[in-house]
Amino acid sequence: MPEPFQLAIAAARSHGIPVIFVKLAFRSGAPEISMRNKGFSVYAGATDRGESDPFSQIHESVQPLPGEADGKEVLVMPLWKRNMIFCWFGMFVTGVGMSQIAPIIPLYIQHMGVHSSASIARLSGWAFGVTFILSAVFSPIWGAAADKVGRKPMLLRASLGMAVVIFCMGFATNVPVLIGLRLLQGVITGYSTACTAMIAAQTDREHAGWALGTLSTANVSGGLLGPMIGGFMAQSFGLRYVFFITGALMLVAFLTTAFFVKESFVREEKRRLEMGGIWSSIPEKGLTLTLFVTFFILTVALYSAEPILTVYMTELARGSGHIALMAGITFSA
Repeated sequence: MPEPFQLAIAAARSHGIPVIFVKLAFRSGAPEISMRNKGFSVYAGATDRGESDPFSQIHESVQPLPGEADGKEVLVMPLWKRNMIFCWFGMFVTGVGMSQIAPIIPLYIQHMGVHSSASIARLSGWAFGVTFILSAVFSPIWGAAADKVGRKPMLLRASLGMAVVIFCMGFATNVPVLIGLRLLQGVITGYSTACTAMIAAQTDREHAGWALGTLSTANVSGGLLGPMIGGFMAQSFGLRYVFFITGALMLVAFLTTAFFVKESFVREEKRRLEMGGIWSSIPEKGLTLTLFVTFFILTVALYSAEPILTVYMTELARGSGHIALMAGITFSA
């Protein structure tokens, strides 16, 4: 049995905890071992800063005791894979929560007393678009903050902030308050990008493509299922409850991140490049610019129809009592 496992088993036994699972992860060459049994957790190993915890001082050779399961049920899981699982869940929940609001915003505005189709379409466009405009402005700012304090604090900030803001949307009584909250949502968003940055930094080069590809499926699947779920909830419980349930989903993402995502962040003092220096370091400038313009055009084309899709559905199915559900299914399709 490798020495890290022996240290971990000895640490558990010294505290009277039977070993059920042993998890071994390497971060910057330092082993991190954790054991879990009935809610108890023990960690042994060294941190990225070279500081050893008390358990890492146990050097006696320990073999599994009769009746313990560590000899048969040893689970070796790298830190990046463990974080990827919980980040995938958080991104999926966030994707569902964010996308399920889209088909009901026009109906929510109509519920606030706006009855002109043209006005609903215009206000829906504002309420829908301001979030992404502010997100584009503040994403580099939060990225710079992540370089200073770590990615996990950014995950906690985004998930908890969105939980509070979206929950408050359920109490909005007029359109300006709704648009103001959507503006605030754009300022504090950034959960998915922080997840991607964390996994990219923690994963070795051999598994980076697989990890990031798997992580991207969370947003896609959440975004596809979210509108249909939102339409069904609006049809079953009412428009306001969609915001309350979405806020609760964001809170689940926050709690999952807080308790299960691990990061040992060490700030690296590096000279920051100016915009000109960053541009000159890009090897394929023409290809990068072409991809940027193409992706921008595709995004504008796709998202420009979303604010008015529910309004269009309302005009096509006048008198129907299932507009929210039909709009949600159309969005998901």
